[in-house]
Amino acid sequence: RLRALDRMRSQFISNISHELRTPLATIKLYATLMRRQPARWAEHLGHLEREVDQLVELVEDILEFSRIDAGRVVLSLEKVPLSRLTQAVVERYRVMAQEKGVALEHRPVGTGPVVEVDPERMREVIDNLVSNAVRYTPSGGRVVVSTEKKEAKDRAWAVTVVADTGIGIPKEELPFIFDRFYRGERPRQMQIPGTGLGLAIVKEIVEMHGGWVTVESKVGEGTTFTVWLPLAEG
Repeated sequence: RLRALDRMRSQFISNISHELRTPLATIKLYATLMRRQPARWAEHLGHLEREVDQLVELVEDILEFSRIDAGRVVLSLEKVPLSRLTQAVVERYRVMAQEKGVALEHRPVGTGPVVEVDPERMREVIDNLVSNAVRYTPSGGRVVVSTEKKEAKDRAWAVTVVADTGIGIPKEELPFIFDRFYRGERPRQMQIPGTGLGLAIVKEIVEMHGGWVTVESKVGEGTTFTVWLPLAEG
């Protein structure tokens, strides 16, 4: 077990080194192009913004992981409609999806169920799932984010579903996707950015709120993540 953890940590360090080098090299390239081609500043700035966003996301994942690992996460709970959180995240990824040729839809049932959560942390959960869905869905595909109330375990739950028509996850990899540092073989081959921390963070934060996460996937057809959260009382 310890040897396996050491291997995953070594892979994580290797992944982080690569993920840092790639956007930094691209930022340096476009900074040089901006100096040499001032007439194309707007185009180059767009590329720079995307690379900076990728770096910020990487650093945020590392910082959040370190806080969770050290037990320093304190939840600031508020009662909020779940659809308000999902709507904010969907709008954030609207442009990214359009540029990829991916249809991104938001389908709440009414205002959605009300949950008592830390809004910042729960947006982080939804953000991770939606960003992954858009990244792993090819042009012409679709990502649908929905919220509703469902029955399970003899009670009602607030449910968020993020479904895509992307590359899918092999059956043999599904038991490991929430493990820290784990990355599937296909994303590495496709050189899709990632740290192997995003889904581990999702699972940890959802469980802190008394909920759980499930996943269904089929290679070549897509993946569906479902987040189950307790309904707010009162």
